[in-house]
Amino acid sequence: MDKITKMSDAILLGCKHSAQAFGVMRDTAGRTCALGAAAEAIGFNPMLDGEIAINRRWPMMYDEQLIKCPVPDCDFFSPFGENPILTPVQVLMHLNDNHRWTREEIAHWLREKGM
Repeated sequence: MDKITKMSDAILLGCKHSAQAFGVMRDTAGRTCALGAAAEAIGFNPMLDGEIAINRRWPMMYDEQLIKCPVPDCDFFSPFGENPILTPVQVLMHLNDNHRWTREEIAHWLREKGM
């Protein structure tokens, strides 16, 4: 678990163990979103302490580095039709829950960003 240095690697490892969830880190059937998969990969329960563990391991996911949603013309958060500018973890959750990207697609996108 300590050898996992990138968020993208944690997601890829964690998503091997369950189906994908939407809107929650882990649902009652044991499915996980991208964030929940990463938490499980580093040994944490997504429902108890997963987000805290991810914030400690990868603080850059929560920092002030704002990025745009990679979906062209995404206007999910804006009534004015603008592509949202969010923290990396917010974009990750947005891609999982709103665009229904697979966890593998999200991990590959993060890898392209060096995360």
